[in-house]
Amino acid sequence: MTTKDTVNVILQQIGSEGLSGMKVHAHSLTAALDRIAPADLPELSRDRAVAEIKRQALIEVTHTGSIYHIQLSVKGVHRLQRAQVERVQIARPDIWDNIWRMVTYDVPRAQSAQRRLFTRQLERLGFTMLRESVWFHPYPCFQGVEEIISYCGLQRYVTLAEIRRIDNVSLAKLQRAYPEL
Repeated sequence: MTTKDTVNVILQQIGSEGLSGMKVHAHSLTAALDRIAPADLPELSRDRAVAEIKRQALIEVTHTGSIYHIQLSVKGVHRLQRAQVERVQIARPDIWDNIWRMVTYDVPRAQSAQRRLFTRQLERLGFTMLRESVWFHPYPCFQGVEEIISYCGLQRYVTLAEIRRIDNVSLAKLQRAYPEL
């Protein structure tokens, strides 16, 4: 498991307790974070992850005596949300239902960073761009795409549609992109 993955696991553990965070009895912050990390992780991975969590200020900590109250910082919440978006996958059914899923958007220049993130996620999920800002996928995907849209804050600018019939030129491009259909 990479340090990035280990950090995400620890943040997930802290985040699973809700916005209030968690309380841990330990002699130091490192020991407290060490107790949160899964026991099956190698010690070196845990140490690197703890150092990275501190370095990136992904948590906020207060302590009284040996009780450490640990909660996610704003950066930590953002990191955890980003990790959840990265886990979005599109299931591939055994039989294609002959329906194309289209995602199209018109995002203002002021939100170009969110548009780039959204576009990268569409590429990662296997979408094919047919025209500028018009992407297609053959399998049911709206739930995952909506999660990404929400994370990027682009709900007002994105349209999702299912299409049963498409012109021959576009269909030929899609058939080249998805030869298994």
